[in-house]
Amino acid sequence: MNVHLYIHTGNAAFEGDDLGHELARIFREQAGKVDGVSDLADFNVSVRDVNGNSVGTFYSAGEDRAPDGDKPYLLASLEVFTAAFEDTPGDEVARILREAAGKLEEGNFDFGLRDYNGNRVGAVLLEAEEPAAGNDNNGGGGSDEPEPRDPLIGDELQAGNGQWWTVGRVEMVSNRNGTTRPEPLYLLVNNDEESVFDFKYANELKAAFGDENRRKFGYYVNLDERGQFNADVRDETGNSIFVVSIGQSGEEDESNPVEDGFMSHTEDIEGLAEYLADLGVMRADDELLTMRDFEKYQDRVTDLGIAAKEAYERSQQVYWYGRITAQESERAFLESIGVDVAGYAAGNSTFAVKLTPEAKVALEGLGTSFPADLLKFTDQDRFVATKELPVEDMPDEMLKPYQAFLHFAASGKADLSEDTVKCELALVQARLTHPTEATRDAGHSSPALDL
Repeated sequence: MNVHLYIHTGNAAFEGDDLGHELARIFREQAGKVDGVSDLADFNVSVRDVNGNSVGTFYSAGEDRAPDGDKPYLLASLEVFTAAFEDTPGDEVARILREAAGKLEEGNFDFGLRDYNGNRVGAVLLEAEEPAAGNDNNGGGGSDEPEPRDPLIGDELQAGNGQWWTVGRVEMVSNRNGTTRPEPLYLLVNNDEESVFDFKYANELKAAFGDENRRKFGYYVNLDERGQFNADVRDETGNSIFVVSIGQSGEEDESNPVEDGFMSHTEDIEGLAEYLADLGVMRADDELLTMRDFEKYQDRVTDLGIAAKEAYERSQQVYWYGRITAQESERAFLESIGVDVAGYAAGNSTFAVKLTPEAKVALEGLGTSFPADLLKFTDQDRFVATKELPVEDMPDEMLKPYQAFLHFAASGKADLSEDTVKCELALVQARLTHPTEATRDAGHSSPALDL
């Protein structure tokens, strides 16, 4: 059973400094009405302000329900299930209301309620008047819907078919549709089958999953000694979103959810999560974890992100181009682990090479036996470089990978003519050595490339 005290606070009795005093007076008056009541099943009395106006109801209900009245209002809600309510429940309700009246007189209008055994059994909440249309701070015209938030690594998203996916990694990717502007690509892992992956750009992500996401937060205790306590709640990026501070320098703005009744003790993360959801700092579906569990979750997401990236690179025909230092006699061995070997430069004992993701993993497994200087260059990058963007218009970060590709192509393995490769290499070198304007001023431009 639940007991609610609903008070509409929109008339003159509650204006200005009178709000806390009038609410406290009403709470004490209702405490007198419920004192000694042994059965609250059909309890229902009207509430009047100091001027005699009807401003609310003090009632019991079989389940928790919001009041039917308009804002602004104050609502005190109690769950009368604990042992403290067993004998004469009205007495304990009255005691809680009188205790709450003291906090209201002090100007506290948002706090938890506890029975005499220390159990949290309810809360007091003041709801402000609805803002005028077009002046809503939430940007939703008075809507209670949470604002959309961009997914973070570790967030969980639910698809239309009900399946949940975890954001394992976010890669900044350019050259989609021939553009050079980097944009986020979300690498997703299926929660039920962690070997199943999906990859979506921001617009595709919203279309598939909407704006809803579940987020994990960590509760970090920073100080707990000699009557002083400090902890903070952090999101998946390490950003602190809320601080719990007790007994530190007596600052007026210190946040003490334990004293306010929202946490039964400093390790009560369930109570803190409920409080942060009420404040809108977290959402009801979010989860607050201890530091240890949160960091375990972060480690797991990191592993999922690595697997997702490898899957993405396999799907996108990602290659690494560059040079491997080795003896010419070791060509056959390199080819046996999947390295595509091109020309050999005897002067510095290096091969021009192309590696698949699998070959790169195999090479890394050999440690320092074969020093390598490799750069990633995808088939999409190759298409843009040879079909859409002249060298003088390429972003700087694309130049060296393109140069590594061209050195490999000089062996004749990339279906580019010798003249084309020489011309492109000269233009790339000019860009790397001088500002872009120097290349343009020289009157050069990339030829049309035949693949």
